[in-house]
Amino acid sequence: MIRAAIIGLGPHGMRMLQSASQIDSIKLVAVVDRDEAKLNQEMVLKTGAIPLKDLAELWKHQIDLLMIATNGPSHFALSMEGISKGITHLLISKPMTTSVSDAIAINKAATERNVRVCVDHILRYDETYQWIKMQISSNRWGKLRRMYLQRPGIGMGCLGVHSFDMANYLIGKQPLKVTGWLDEPIGKNPRGEQFVDPGGLVVIDYGEGTRATVDQIEDGSGPAVTEIVFNHARVRVDEKNNILEVIEKDPAFVPGPNKKAPLTRFVNPHLKEVIHDMVSLLKAITLELISEKPLLSDGITGQNTIEILVAAYISNNNGNKPIELPLTEPDYLTLNLNIT
Repeated sequence: MIRAAIIGLGPHGMRMLQSASQIDSIKLVAVVDRDEAKLNQEMVLKTGAIPLKDLAELWKHQIDLLMIATNGPSHFALSMEGISKGITHLLISKPMTTSVSDAIAINKAATERNVRVCVDHILRYDETYQWIKMQISSNRWGKLRRMYLQRPGIGMGCLGVHSFDMANYLIGKQPLKVTGWLDEPIGKNPRGEQFVDPGGLVVIDYGEGTRATVDQIEDGSGPAVTEIVFNHARVRVDEKNNILEVIEKDPAFVPGPNKKAPLTRFVNPHLKEVIHDMVSLLKAITLELISEKPLLSDGITGQNTIEILVAAYISNNNGNKPIELPLTEPDYLTLNLNIT
């Protein structure tokens, strides 16, 4: 039996609680939050977990799996404390950390202590994106040339990192350069006025003619849309309206004057409804974490996305010049972002 604890009972912490409660091999030992009202929620009380306001009290209990659902700036200290206290499994909500150096430190400590680490880039576990990944691997549509990922809401650190990771996952390579333009914050951050996490535009260059453009629009309207352009197809995922659209072009077609390309349109060709249920996806990532299977979204995955985010900030602050990856300058690695 895996003995688990959750730190942070905001909306995402409650989703973690629901997912953990659905796994028979997990016993939820304790939940931690400074807000007593959150500890007394009916769903929390039904789990039988010990409600704690003081984190120090948590370590009086044996904890194998630590699930962190707090705001970004606290992730590093909580992760390192958990590792030092003997946990064997760690699930961190994104962003993994708020600096590249902190992510590196967590991964180093976890490796030394043999701790399995997952960062909840949960779209990697979604059946729609996994189907697209399989088609890419089969080379059915030719080379992937462009990705366009647009989401409304706050912010590059909170939501934009999902887009960064989806580009990394589907393209399957590490970026070479990042160029960023950050917006001025429009409203108060709902997670607290102390956080600054605006939207913006980020162009990620993977080399060999492949790029991803991420547009995070703080006051934009939904739904989130991902569009992928291949040599022989255009793929569009509309998460809100449950649509996967694939328009394929005959690979044998040779362009020329007055020649119309033969196109075939498919809607949900994977024969599934496009539904991104976050509780189910968290359950999938948690089950993988506590298994012995290779991890689809491990600590390096989280480190890679925070590196793109930091590079975007550096680019923005340096006249929008492209920043080469991996980051190596100490000032870049330790740049700490006050994101959520």
